[in-house]
Amino acid sequence: MAKKIMTKLREKAAAIALDETGAIGEEVKWASIEALLEGPGSVAMEDYMKMFAETPAQLNRLMLRDSHADLSEVRSSVAYIVGNGVCGTQTGTQTYRFVDPRIDDELG
Repeated sequence: MAKKIMTKLREKAAAIALDETGAIGEEVKWASIEALLEGPGSVAMEDYMKMFAETPAQLNRLMLRDSHADLSEVRSSVAYIVGNGVCGTQTGTQTYRFVDPRIDDELG
């Protein structure tokens, strides 16, 4: 069974916090910056969101390509996932901060 998006976000945050080299935080930071600059639907956005998705359904959720795309809690969560990543290790490692747990609703 696939891990939930929230679980993947928390695991990435833990990996960033434990990485003494800062490499994971830098990877997340620059991937999120490219996603932000290239925008929704871009290859950069998809590459970034793949860090937090294990299934095609989860990736579709994070790319706002499923039936939940218009729900405010999903849209704001996707925005926070991108925005939180920009911080890298500079201001925090909480990739899950302000992400609504309903991001995982009906994904199995």
